[in-house]
Amino acid sequence: VVAAAEQARVELPAGAFKRGLDTRTRARILRTCMNAAEDPATECDQDTLLAGEFPEEDVTLPAFSIDKLEVSAAEFDACVQAGACGAPDYKGCKVFTHQGLQASLRVPKALKEPGHPQICVTRDEAAAYCAHAGGALPTHDQWERAARGDSAFLFPWDNTWAPDRANWGEADVTRTHVVGKLDGHAWTSPVGSYPDGASEGGVLDMAGNAAEWIDEDTDPGHARGGSWTSD
Repeated sequence: VVAAAEQARVELPAGAFKRGLDTRTRARILRTCMNAAEDPATECDQDTLLAGEFPEEDVTLPAFSIDKLEVSAAEFDACVQAGACGAPDYKGCKVFTHQGLQASLRVPKALKEPGHPQICVTRDEAAAYCAHAGGALPTHDQWERAARGDSAFLFPWDNTWAPDRANWGEADVTRTHVVGKLDGHAWTSPVGSYPDGASEGGVLDMAGNAAEWIDEDTDPGHARGGSWTSD
């Protein structure tokens, strides 16, 4: 299986959307963190945990398009073969697992399958791919608009967490990882594997699987959407 769905561009019309979280939602997230964190005083500091998420603002964007799916390894390899992208540095890539960062771990074959999302690329390498594909990395606002839709959902699909609508770092209530038991994949999944997790505009995998680089002028850059290790 190369991919679970076909790549396409989703057109989002011009208009306003809600950036950030309202006071009630922020309080809900902080309460959840306090109940689940091993060290609530450190992990649940609002200015760290919710940096950039307040105040909630109305932001107006012009129309834009965004890929329906994450960029697959096969798509990125086509860019490499065309000479427009550099080959991913799998030997120098630090691997995140459910046990944390594994700096000396080889990138598993399961993370390099053609139909799975491309990993181990820098922001500049991702930008080079986007240019080759006739686009650009999304801005923070474009990414958030595509993920949350006009309804400003907390998750791409709605405001209620659903463990089978994204590829995430599964952990049960005792903080024990139950990898693959809830979302069906221990590592990354083929792009587009969770159609029920689509955003209002029809964009897939905006939560989990592989995080997405954002166009911003900071070093090393910022990624959004979480990954298969996010719990």
